[in-house]
Amino acid sequence: MYFEDSLDTIYSLLTITCITDYLQFYKDIWLTGDREAYKD
Repeated sequence: MYFEDSLDTIYSLLTITCITDYLQFYKDIWLTGDREAYKD
């Protein structure tokens, strides 16, 4: 039981981190308006 709870916690943290990075990435694009640089 404890192990599964730990996995859920780790998974939640990873998901939050990914979403935060994703939002930061698009915020940077939006702020700079430099969409060409992110095509690749």
